[in-house]
Amino acid sequence: SVDGRFRIGTELKLGVVGVLVGLLTIPAFESLWTVWSTRDDASHGFIIPLITLYLIRRIWPELRQLPVRPAPGLGFLPVLGSLAGLLIGNTGSIVTLSGVSFITLSAGLALMLFGASWLRMLLFPLAYLLFMVPVFDSLLEPLQPYFQLLTATMAQTPLTQFGVPSYQAGTLLYLPTGTVEIAAQCSGVGFLISILAVGLPLVYLAL
Repeated sequence: SVDGRFRIGTELKLGVVGVLVGLLTIPAFESLWTVWSTRDDASHGFIIPLITLYLIRRIWPELRQLPVRPAPGLGFLPVLGSLAGLLIGNTGSIVTLSGVSFITLSAGLALMLFGASWLRMLLFPLAYLLFMVPVFDSLLEPLQPYFQLLTATMAQTPLTQFGVPSYQAGTLLYLPTGTVEIAAQCSGVGFLISILAVGLPLVYLAL
């Protein structure tokens, strides 16, 4: 049927675009792989693309029913800017830039080739990919000192209740047997992103 051929053409277009985007973004994912492998607070990055694919697979029947209305005029600038970001990010080893550029490139291509209705439906899965990029570091870093202090206070409270002599000076705990420092890694700030990365898809699927 005409509708069947139309749908096959849409899926073929998606496949070709997916392969091309994959080839363009191999260097970006190689850099992201290094981040995921070397940082404990970024190891959740391995599962983010898989969860995104699962989210898209769940809405795929609805996507197939949407009209395909390409918007090349609206999508051209985002695609062009994303390609430039990928080039700069890959050349300069700027992981955050290349990772974000991959996401905006995917969004721009969805708009350019399939239309605004497709992009609206794909908005959450594509935005969720931000969790695989260390884009939140600059936002969380200023919070670390406050969370270190909070962690030190929470650690000293039970010590005092159990009668263990201790004295807190900032992020240092002085004990009879030595001194304990609450390091930045112990603040827990970095793992807030990991918790959100797991929690948001569960909320999205449940509600």
